[in-house]
Amino acid sequence: MHTETGSGERNGVGWIRYRRARVIGLAVGVLAVASSAAAQETPATAPAASQSAGLVPQELAAVPGIQPGMTVSELLEIAAQATEDKRLSHAEQIMTYVTTKEPENLEALGRLAYLYELRAAEAKMNTSEPRAIARAEAYLNAAVKTYLYAAPLALDDNKPDVAQQMYNAVKALRPGEPQVQLGLGRVFRATQQNLQAIERYRAYIKSVEGEQDSQAHLELGQVYRTGKYLRAAISVLQTARKLNPENPEILMELAIAYVESGDSEKAVDLAQAAVSRAPRDAEYHGVYALVLVRQSTMPGTEQEARRNLELARSEAQKARDLALEDLRAKPDDERRLSSLSRHYETYRTVLSNLLEKDQSDVSVRIELAKAMQERAAVDQTLDLHRALRVLLAAAEQGRNRAERILYLETLAQLQYDVHKHPDAAQTCRRLIEEDSQSATARRILDSLPADIERESSD
Repeated sequence: MHTETGSGERNGVGWIRYRRARVIGLAVGVLAVASSAAAQETPATAPAASQSAGLVPQELAAVPGIQPGMTVSELLEIAAQATEDKRLSHAEQIMTYVTTKEPENLEALGRLAYLYELRAAEAKMNTSEPRAIARAEAYLNAAVKTYLYAAPLALDDNKPDVAQQMYNAVKALRPGEPQVQLGLGRVFRATQQNLQAIERYRAYIKSVEGEQDSQAHLELGQVYRTGKYLRAAISVLQTARKLNPENPEILMELAIAYVESGDSEKAVDLAQAAVSRAPRDAEYHGVYALVLVRQSTMPGTEQEARRNLELARSEAQKARDLALEDLRAKPDDERRLSSLSRHYETYRTVLSNLLEKDQSDVSVRIELAKAMQERAAVDQTLDLHRALRVLLAAAEQGRNRAERILYLETLAQLQYDVHKHPDAAQTCRRLIEEDSQSATARRILDSLPADIERESSD
């Protein structure tokens, strides 16, 4: 009997939400603080909300080489040249402007942080300036804040190597900075280097800041559980619960750790508490269902086992229905399709266990067959998404006209089948340009809603 209670996708969902919320919330503040280091020389001017076409941005009017309408890439090139020419003030003006306009531009953020380091070194060398040391310290603080702002963005963007470089830069500037330990723990976790991750997380939660960080304790507990250090996982997750007793993810993670250690009775109570705190989370309902299935196999009466399975059936249905509702909001979302497929598998597991209890129950047998049929349709759509990725990865769309037409026909049909209707309409227009008599293009366009077809032709 398969009753896997956790999944790679489930692991860290809260961590990602936490980082993203924290990063977005800090964006304006961090960049403002970082930019304030320069204010001791030249008062910073807030970027205008918009600029007139054909004009140089006011913030960059004094920077040589700036032309109207320059792209971010062009601005970065001028900033790099200014840095090379030791015109650090000009480079800083450009980088501050770019990062304020594009606060998640990793390349710009990394350059700005390094530029602050250079500015700090420059300030230190100016021994005749009474405030040189204070100015240098302000720039170092700005560099640290910018690196710590950018590193989680890099990790979210699936660039753990870039994140690690940024955290190591902070470590060199501020050896005792607790956020470095936490950040490196997350980098090692993302790259599945669990032992290194555990070491960094443990170092962080020993700090004054980390002692009270329930999210960090949760993440360490997840790493322990993934590595099958279940006793350690339960211990650190219990601490996380004390720090944040209402957090449903902590409750559910502790439930999973308990069920994997063989204590499904405690797991049931915790999973139920998690679901009650997050009733709209399909993942929690799905895990609760699997915990109940595990509990149904523990010693007890047949009536107790049946009751647990019926409750699991209800929870699995809720998980499936919530996942379906989520998918309807964006039917071409591959992540949501994958989630729905997993919840159908949970539903199948529960129904299979119910059928084992009573092979003569035709209603369960019908329900199981329908669940398998519906999941097969979801998985087929996922296969179509994979086929679409294969096609889109082509270096060229055909070596001759016939091949280009076949490519576009296949692409349009796949886009239509996975509900990417605006993309399908655009591909059909391209197909008609190649072959004005294309039956495939006409059929797909005729099948699309009128507003979709109209948008593609505008």
